[in-house]
Amino acid sequence: MKILGLITAALISTTAVAQAADVVMDVPAAPVVETVAFYDWTGFYVGAQGGYGWVNADTNTEFGNTDLDGGFLGGHVGYNAMLAPNFVLGVEGDMQKDWGDDTRSNGLGQGIALDAQWSASVRARLGYTMDRTMVYATGGYATTRIEARGFNNVTGDEVKNKETFHGYTVGAGVEHAFTENVLARVEYRYSDYGDKNFGVDGVNVDVDKHTVGVGLTYKF
Repeated sequence: MKILGLITAALISTTAVAQAADVVMDVPAAPVVETVAFYDWTGFYVGAQGGYGWVNADTNTEFGNTDLDGGFLGGHVGYNAMLAPNFVLGVEGDMQKDWGDDTRSNGLGQGIALDAQWSASVRARLGYTMDRTMVYATGGYATTRIEARGFNNVTGDEVKNKETFHGYTVGAGVEHAFTENVLARVEYRYSDYGDKNFGVDGVNVDVDKHTVGVGLTYKF
């Protein structure tokens, strides 16, 4: 009887252990949390940009306003830093060659010609990111070079002078990272360069510009 009791107890113990193991095996495993890697905008970058500008040059002469509309092509360099998961603060400088000129005449052989030569800026950029896409506002210092030429076709007299204008620029754009290093953008800017007196018969010229451009950037 003692042997039978020992055998019975052993069987009961084995069954209990097996049932306990089944309970442990039936406990659902903890869910695996996957981390989402968002694009990191931090870093230095260089690139090229081009587009079209609408330049208004208002003179204090009988010739009035001249439109120096034309294309532009240049380069940019800058640095971005992530402030928070969705905010970027950066600084950028750019310079481009401008094509745009206009000539006005009073019908008596006297006239004035203005030529937009180049422009540049140093700006801050503040952006809001949606992973690889960023919308941003930008603003800062702007400068441009304008050449003025006064002429008299009757006497053959001609006077040329160049002046560098200084002012501000503001704008907004959208930028997208197609790869870890290659980005593209579309941008609008308004620039007010103030006014300058030229040595062409005391001509005063007030210049402002609207531009729409596209850019291609390489981020390091």
